[in-house]
Amino acid sequence: MGLKKFDPKVKNEVFTAVQETFFSAFDPCLKISGHAIKFILNPDDPDCFKGEHFKFLGRWIHYSLGEKKIKDKIWENIMDDIDTIENSLVNGFMKLWLYQYYLLSRASWAFLIYDFDRTFAFELEKKINLKLKKWAGIYQKVDNGRLFRSKENFGLGITSLTDHFERMQLIKCELLQSSVDLTVQKLYNVRAEKNAKLVRVWKASNLSRVASAEVDLNLKFPTQNSNQGIGFGNFNPHPTKSEKRKLITTKAFSFL
Repeated sequence: MGLKKFDPKVKNEVFTAVQETFFSAFDPCLKISGHAIKFILNPDDPDCFKGEHFKFLGRWIHYSLGEKKIKDKIWENIMDDIDTIENSLVNGFMKLWLYQYYLLSRASWAFLIYDFDRTFAFELEKKINLKLKKWAGIYQKVDNGRLFRSKENFGLGITSLTDHFERMQLIKCELLQSSVDLTVQKLYNVRAEKNAKLVRVWKASNLSRVASAEVDLNLKFPTQNSNQGIGFGNFNPHPTKSEKRKLITTKAFSFL
């Protein structure tokens, strides 16, 4: 039976009930140490980003669960840090030092908790490399490897943004995989199985799986590269979770 056959009064009541189910801002007025907690979207918030996102355990979450605006925010924050370093009254090599030990540290948390694609870090790195070459006094068309190679290989030994992103994503995989919460482990294993089917897309879980298998093999059958006597090396067949994560991270980056 169509709604048009209803009594007009009933039809108006139905429309009113439907309208009341639409989203509206709600604030339960919760506080921590006297500071109000923003509960959910407030369309009148002058800060557009905070008005469309809420924060949970240090992670910004959009009400639509999309990450585009979060990417834009992180991109803006990193470029603001680049501008801060650029405008500082220090020489070029001190600016490179600030990039290595200030900017990358600031970006670590975002690269760790969000599931960004590697293209995001790669595109951002292309913008930053121009500044790094300028600070180092290197011609703009020089190969980027001059910045990131080790000093033994005639490079400056700084870390590229993409490498730092991959390292943080790998650490996240190791933390989730070895979590004390069995539910978290199961969720990670389900995602890892799904990512294993992706061949042309870089996923940290795939790199972690290969590196972990290599580390397990080395722990079962330890070797040494020197010509010193058999048994000279001090092998630890039962490393702690923290020590094993470090071994896996080191092994993974030896593949690159």
